[in-house]
Amino acid sequence: MKLNIFIVGVGGQGTLTSSKIIGQAFLREGYNVIVGEIHGMAQRGGIVESTVVVGPNPNPMIADGDCHIFLGFEPLETYRALRKASKKTTIILNPDPIIPFTVTVGQGVYPDVNMMISKMEEIAGNLIIIKANELAKKAGSLLTVNTVMIGALAASKLTPIKPQTFIDVITESVPRFKEVNIKAFQLGMEEYKNKAGKL
Repeated sequence: MKLNIFIVGVGGQGTLTSSKIIGQAFLREGYNVIVGEIHGMAQRGGIVESTVVVGPNPNPMIADGDCHIFLGFEPLETYRALRKASKKTTIILNPDPIIPFTVTVGQGVYPDVNMMISKMEEIAGNLIIIKANELAKKAGSLLTVNTVMIGALAASKLTPIKPQTFIDVITESVPRFKEVNIKAFQLGMEEYKNKAGKL
C-alpha cells in the first residue's frame, strides 16, 4: 500500500500535532510510515507543512501532483500548495481564513475564498469542505480544529485506519482534554459523512 498525505496550515492550528497523530495511528495498525515536517514561521502564524507517507521504504517528501489526501487547515495556504494536488487527490478543507499580518496592516490583500475553492475543485479529484472552526467551537474549544479535521479524515475511509485507533492516539496525546477532543473528532466524522453524502 502507498499513501501520501499532505497537511498544510498556519502556526497554531495544530498541523504538526495532526501529522504526528496520523502517523502514530498508522504505526499502531502495523504500517510502514514516516512523518515529515516543514515548520516555516510557525511561531508567528506562518505556513506550516507536514507529510505522512505510508508504504514500503517511505520518503517524507511528496512530489508535486503526488498527494492522495490533502488536509487544508487554512484556505490561502491550501491554495498556495495546490501544486501537490492532482485528480487523484481528495482535499479536505477548512474554509475559514486566518488573515496574515501583512493584510491586517494594509500591505497585502487576502484572495477571494470562493475563487480559491473553485481552483481547488478544478485541480483536485474531490473537495470536501469541513467548517472546522465552527465545529471546534461546538465541541468546546477552538484549539480542537485539528481534531475535527482528523475526524473528517477518519470518516472519509481514504485510509485503512479504524476510527477508534485515531481516538486512542488523540486521547493519549492530549489526556487533559479527552472529552472535548473526542467530541471534536466525532463532529468532524459526522460533518464529512453529511458532506460526502450530498455529492
